[in-house]
Amino acid sequence: MSEFLQHLINMLVLGGTYALLGIGLTLIFGIMNVVNFTHGVLYTFGAYIMFIVVHQLGFNFFLALPLAVVAGWLLGAAIELVLLRPLRGSDIDTTMLVMIGAWIAMQSGILWIWGGVAKAIATPFPDAPLVLGPVSVSWLRLFVLAAAALLIVATYLLINRTKLGCAMRATFQDQDTASLMGVNVDLIYTSTFAIGSRRRSPIFSKRRRRSPSPETTAMASAACRRSERSSTSLPPRSATSISRSGCRSWER
Repeated sequence: MSEFLQHLINMLVLGGTYALLGIGLTLIFGIMNVVNFTHGVLYTFGAYIMFIVVHQLGFNFFLALPLAVVAGWLLGAAIELVLLRPLRGSDIDTTMLVMIGAWIAMQSGILWIWGGVAKAIATPFPDAPLVLGPVSVSWLRLFVLAAAALLIVATYLLINRTKLGCAMRATFQDQDTASLMGVNVDLIYTSTFAIGSRRRSPIFSKRRRRSPSPETTAMASAACRRSERSSTSLPPRSATSISRSGCRSWER
């Protein structure tokens, strides 16, 4: 029984880490239709930023954590701006080849800069584990579990309770209609890749991106010409789904 409890604790810690990886991958693929092959390298980049800030700059461990997260955000945003934005509208095979190339280049760059020898980061947690009856767990593992749970909850609230999350869902359901309602699609793509670079969300796993409907195309043409007022209503499914998400604030 004690071994079962110990394995259960280890499963929760490891599962929390994999859950964060899955959320980031599915967030990016669900909205942008991009398979992010650089996901693992971005995590490695954040770890090396922690190493630099803690060991070489002498910062506190807890102060270095948000700095590493911000560095991951910036690198993710740069990848979207430089590599993915010029390929907007390309097929998935093209973006996969580009992301594979970026993955190889980034991995080689990390090996060239920091070498292939593993590096350790000193933590403020005690070496002695926390013992609860037959179960023992290190304080660092408890911190990882708590951080993973906090980030999962924060991601859920971001997607379901904020205007940014509402715009993400609207862009996923129908990019053209969301753009007509005032959503900055370019900003949503950049924000999605930046956020997903450092963390499978259920809301993006059951739907696929749809081609724009004829009604949406007609509205886009009318909006660009601005020569007549369009009497064509939004596609019922898109309008209903966006309004139910609380996106009225994004209307022009």
